[in-house]
Amino acid sequence: MNFTSKFLGSFFDNSFFDFDQKYKLKKKSQTILPLGNCFLDIFAKELKKSKYKICDNEKPNKIAENGYKFFFGNYYNPLNLLHTLQRITKRSSIENSSFTFSKPFDHYICLYTKARYQTKNLTDLKKRIKEIDKYLLNESI
Repeated sequence: MNFTSKFLGSFFDNSFFDFDQKYKLKKKSQTILPLGNCFLDIFAKELKKSKYKICDNEKPNKIAENGYKFFFGNYYNPLNLLHTLQRITKRSSIENSSFTFSKPFDHYICLYTKARYQTKNLTDLKKRIKEIDKYLLNESI
């Protein structure tokens, strides 16, 4: 499987790299749990097309145009992922300070996890974040 980027040519001589050769993953026996930012949704979709085993939740959940069941690019930055991992391993609750109401978007936003869930009801958004946390915890153990 080859990957490229429109920016790659400006930094490197090669315009693509062979993912299979670079990482030497065993498609049939290894499962990938991708975690990161939004770009990872695109990358994970390409990995699935190339027959890599990618963790995703089996429960159908069509809440965005790409139809992912579990979103891999749920975190704004590495500290957000760390915050989530600490919270779910300690099984602590989500603090109200983790949310803000966005006037331009007219809905609540979690400051640590992209729930991709538009609601004016903070309780509903907290439930969605807990669902994402549960997927992550179940898929990583």
